[in-house]
Amino acid sequence: MTASLLTKEGLVSFSTSGHSLPHGFSQVHASFLQKRGLAFSEVLSEETIQAAFDAEGVDFAQEDDGIFTPGITVWAWLSQFLYKDEQRSCLAAVARVAVLLIGLGRRSCSDSTSSTYCKARAKVVEPVLRRLVYTLADGCEHAVPREWLWFGRHVKLLDGTTFGMPDTATNQAEYPQSRSQEEGLGFPITRGVALISLATAMITGLALGPCAGKETGEMALFRELLDRLEKGDVVLGDRYFCSYFTICLLQELGVDLVTLLHQRRTADFRQGTRLGPGDHVVEWARPERPEWMDETTYERMPVTLRIREVEVKVSKKGFRADVLVIVTTLLDARTYTRNDIADLYRQRWSV
Repeated sequence: MTASLLTKEGLVSFSTSGHSLPHGFSQVHASFLQKRGLAFSEVLSEETIQAAFDAEGVDFAQEDDGIFTPGITVWAWLSQFLYKDEQRSCLAAVARVAVLLIGLGRRSCSDSTSSTYCKARAKVVEPVLRRLVYTLADGCEHAVPREWLWFGRHVKLLDGTTFGMPDTATNQAEYPQSRSQEEGLGFPITRGVALISLATAMITGLALGPCAGKETGEMALFRELLDRLEKGDVVLGDRYFCSYFTICLLQELGVDLVTLLHQRRTADFRQGTRLGPGDHVVEWARPERPEWMDETTYERMPVTLRIREVEVKVSKKGFRADVLVIVTTLLDARTYTRNDIADLYRQRWSV
């Protein structure tokens, strides 16, 4: 990705390329593979893991001779994701546990305990993992140096996706397959929406739901994540989240939004308050009440919103440049210039 530029035509230009992404993850991954035993034991404390299990009421291996405690079980399970082929097996994970125990001067375990490990792993329920993810993400987010932030503000990338699940009766009942597939021929599909920190690349919020049915879209899932935002945050999303009522709910939290103009809206830069070439503030009127919103909430929503629109030209080698309109609630053009807004939106592609 290249830096944003101001052209003679007054459009902010930038280009994007997927080949220039940093290799930091590969370096971290390699260093973890070189560790003896369970590398996660150095970055995720046993006390933190136990607290998450206690909070969710999950209790096992608390006796003095218990080997696969919540901490060791989680460390071993996470280690399996680092490896490939036979090193990803439960047997290999148990072998790494044995190395860790010896290093800690504790009673080791044998290969025959792999079945015990699998039973312990089955007790690591989703709410525990979610709690651990949030605990780690929040701790890192609050510890990042100020220079990692955007104008001193925490930016949360917002995006959604779908993914398949094992074809079981339970999953089919809760996460139906795509309607385009004949019954019995497709896999259950889950929709997910995540908030990801721009500073740390860690997931700070995750909502999951079925891919079909009422109130199962990305917007509905995002509303479940509003309590994962803090005053002063900036949400950076695609045009799907360019919604009047989404903006209202974010503003109630003291959170700003940067996104693309929704395809059903048009921008006329001859209107509104001009801030510069291809940069103005306009007023949006409140739409009719959506089905998901009750009357009390609707009446609380402002009847108009002041929205800033910034025109941007996106260049990609070998393709004709596209002109996009970025929508934001960051109205102060002196603090946040057109170049700043364009450069921030460019970073959304890192999601």
